[in-house]
Amino acid sequence: MTSSPVTRFLLIMKHSFSHIKTTNTPLKNTTNMEKELYKKRSLSTCTKTSFNLLCNNFATIFKKSWLPSLALSMASAIIVMMQAYFSQDTPSLTSFALQMLAMFIVSILLGSWMQSSYICLLNEDKQKNVLKKCCNINLWAWAYIIVTYLVVMIIFVLCSFGFNSIKATVTYAAYITSGVGLILGILVILGTLPFIYPIIHYLIDKDAKLKNIWKSDYRTGFRYIGALFAACLICFLIVAILLGIMSVPTIVLSMASIANYNSVLVGDPSALPSTMPAIWGLSTLITTFIASYIGIWVFLLFYYLYGSLATREKERNNSSK
Repeated sequence: MTSSPVTRFLLIMKHSFSHIKTTNTPLKNTTNMEKELYKKRSLSTCTKTSFNLLCNNFATIFKKSWLPSLALSMASAIIVMMQAYFSQDTPSLTSFALQMLAMFIVSILLGSWMQSSYICLLNEDKQKNVLKKCCNINLWAWAYIIVTYLVVMIIFVLCSFGFNSIKATVTYAAYITSGVGLILGILVILGTLPFIYPIIHYLIDKDAKLKNIWKSDYRTGFRYIGALFAACLICFLIVAILLGIMSVPTIVLSMASIANYNSVLVGDPSALPSTMPAIWGLSTLITTFIASYIGIWVFLLFYYLYGSLATREKERNNSSK
């Protein structure tokens, strides 16, 4: 029985890296990670320190994370190939459900595997323990997104019923809807940002409990929401520039697929070439693989920011006694 090209490729890659140890290799210049973490740092210092940590230990991090990153990239490529394939025909609820199920599985399993591969280097815990925590966080994140989406949709539906009851004009309804959407967007951002602090704490602290995300840790995160917002803004600008440059082929292919999807909806035949799924999948694979290591830098930035905020919180509690 002959193996597929993908299987042969994975076997070759596994043989090439067979000399890599499965134990956690200590990172350079981090003889005491806990002592190094809990220091008061400015946001610019956190940014610089996280970048230096990634650069100085890139070989160690890559050896630990290349396989989950490759698996995550291949799974993402398969998902977009499915989307390109389904967009050539009239869309159905089944195709949409398959894509959402694939995204859910990839984000929970492969995403958690990728995250645990480098987090275990920071807290020097067993990867299987960190993997369990990452799965918990990703499941929690999906639940949070779904609940938030449903609440927002219910509010918009109630607003539409209200407009119908008072027989509001289209212009008036549009203004009110825009205002409600803006307020809801601000509330969602303000309610979500504080979760960064307890999530980082839960992932790197061996003794942290998931329930504390909603309790004292969330209140601490809300107290430093300004610093978290500034860090998110910096990450967004840097990541947007980097991903924007390297994702141009993927974005162009995505726009072509969306345009073709809209044409199929109105009854036109598909105009995409037969090689479109393969090209889009290859572009997504490369982009996702590189983006996964940009994501590591983002985590390291919030890792050091968490340490700085935790130090400030400890000093605040000591001074209040």
